[in-house]
Amino acid sequence: MVPDLLKLLPFALGTIAPTMIGLVIIFLTGTRGSVKACAFILGKFLFYVIWGLICLELVDQLSAPGLKGSRSISEPFFLIAGLMLLILAIRNFFVEDDPDAPPPKFVTALAKLGPVKLFALGIAISIIQPRFILFVLVGASILAESRLSASENLLSLFVLALLMVWPMLIPVGAYLVMGEHRADAINSMRTWLLHHQRMINGVVMGLFGMFLLFLGLTGM
Repeated sequence: MVPDLLKLLPFALGTIAPTMIGLVIIFLTGTRGSVKACAFILGKFLFYVIWGLICLELVDQLSAPGLKGSRSISEPFFLIAGLMLLILAIRNFFVEDDPDAPPPKFVTALAKLGPVKLFALGIAISIIQPRFILFVLVGASILAESRLSASENLLSLFVLALLMVWPMLIPVGAYLVMGEHRADAINSMRTWLLHHQRMINGVVMGLFGMFLLFLGLTGM
């Protein structure tokens, strides 16, 4: 099982999304900031676990019994996800909108939401984020190919979901440990992200898209 979990680690780099980190920072700057931020992250985490379970079943249905062991189940998913990520990366440099971002008017109302609504919001936003939908699908195809037990699959999906949300835990950690300097640290982080989000998104999606295409073409 451990070698299969190691195959999922590259996703930790592909899930760096400045917009999502920025949303968490917005929640942290309001009242009950840490509770709101954790509720939002938990909603996204739960969605990725559920979506992972669906993807595992989907991949299992798509893999013909006669082909198991003769060709990697995950290769077609690598190719599809890699191509789509490259398209998103190119779009990121030529279109102002961030494909991971919610509508601007929507963002302005977020500070007024409570933890329960932010939990639901985390689920809702996750549904419309193509990058993360693809990552979980590819991750599930890797797990399906490993033929793990039901309990091992569930544990692996928890790890995969954690890899989807770990960048958003960074500002939460900074908020909790910085004490009286937390406001300055959070604001500095948000300002830096706003200035570099397009570059970060483009580079992350482009490099990871090429990586997945390479894996799909070479069968590694």
